[in-house]
Amino acid sequence: MGNLNNGPVSYMLTSIGTVDSLKGFNLLGNPYPSAIDWQAGSGWSRSNLMNSGGGFDMWIWNPAANNYGVCNSSSGSIGTNGITRYIAPMQGYFVRASGAGSLVSDNPVRVLEDAFWLKKAPQQDRQISLRVHSDGGYGADEIQVNFGYAANENGAMKLFSAVSTAPSLFLSNLSENLSVRYFTNTADNPVVPFRFIPGIDGNYTISCDFNMSQFDTIVLEDRQLHSSQNMKAIQSYSFHASKTDPANRFYLRFGTDKNHSDNTFPARIYADGTHLVFDLIFIPEETEVYVYDLLGQLLLRKKLAGEIQHRLPFSAPAQLLVVYLKNSNGTMCRKLFWIGV
Repeated sequence: MGNLNNGPVSYMLTSIGTVDSLKGFNLLGNPYPSAIDWQAGSGWSRSNLMNSGGGFDMWIWNPAANNYGVCNSSSGSIGTNGITRYIAPMQGYFVRASGAGSLVSDNPVRVLEDAFWLKKAPQQDRQISLRVHSDGGYGADEIQVNFGYAANENGAMKLFSAVSTAPSLFLSNLSENLSVRYFTNTADNPVVPFRFIPGIDGNYTISCDFNMSQFDTIVLEDRQLHSSQNMKAIQSYSFHASKTDPANRFYLRFGTDKNHSDNTFPARIYADGTHLVFDLIFIPEETEVYVYDLLGQLLLRKKLAGEIQHRLPFSAPAQLLVVYLKNSNGTMCRKLFWIGV
C-alpha cells in the first residue's frame, strides 16, 4: 500500500494519433481520493488543451447512455449525457490536447464534501439541451446549443460511441462534428440544423430542456415527415427512425427563416408530393387559404388554425399554382409548382 496522492500531479499529453478524428485525445484519470472540480478557480494548469468557448472540454463515458458526455470548464456546470464539472475518485476522462505538453492538477481542484459523479446542476439561461433516447433501451445522446456569445464558434467535438446500437445526436459545422456549439443570438441564427443517426431501427424520442422565459419561439422541424412541433408547448417529440435515414433530418427554428418566409407574414408553403403543406407555426391568427390555377379557377379554399402546421391532401395534374393566404394582420401570395400525382 502506498500513500494517497496529495498536491500537484502532472500528466503528459500528446497531440498525435493514427485516427484523424481522434488526434489530440488523451485518457487521464482523477488521481486523488476525492472528487475534483473541472471548473475550479485555481489548481489547474491546462494551457496545452484546445480552447472551446473560452474554456476546456473533458469527456466521460456514461454507460447508462452508451455514449460519452462532455463538460466545459467555463460554460455552465452541467454538460451532456449527465456529465458535469465534478470528476469522481479514480474516474477516467478524456481531454483534447492542442500540442505536446502536460496537464497539472493541484489540491485546490479537490472537492471535499458532497462530491459524487453525475452531480445535479441547473440549466443555464441561454442554453438548450436536446436529448434523444431509444425507446427500445439502446441508449441516449445529447447536444447543447448555447446563445449569448460574441461570435458563432464550434464547441466540444463529438466523441462517438463504440457501441454500434447506440444513437448519435450531433451538430456539424464544415468538417467538424460537435456535441456543443456557441452562437451569438437567435435573430442572427433563426435556424440551427442538427444530425441524428440511430444505432438500430426503432422508435426514439427527442426532448428539449431550456429556460422558457429566455426564448420566444422554439420549433422542432422534422424534414423527413414534413412536420413541425412547438417545443414550448410540448417538450418531447417521438418518431420512428431507420439506419438508412439521412442524418440531416432535424432543424431547430427560433424565428422566421428568411430563406423560406417573409417577415410580415411568416408562413411557409410547400408541396410534399401528395399534400400541400401550410406551416403557420409563427402565425397566431386563423388564416384563410385560397389555391388557384393560372386561369384563376379556385381549386381549394379553407380556414386554418394558427400556430399549427397543416398538411392538406391535394390531387391535381402537374401545374403552377397560385396560393393566397389572408388573415386580420395581412396577406401573402406565392406561386408553387405542383408536380402532380
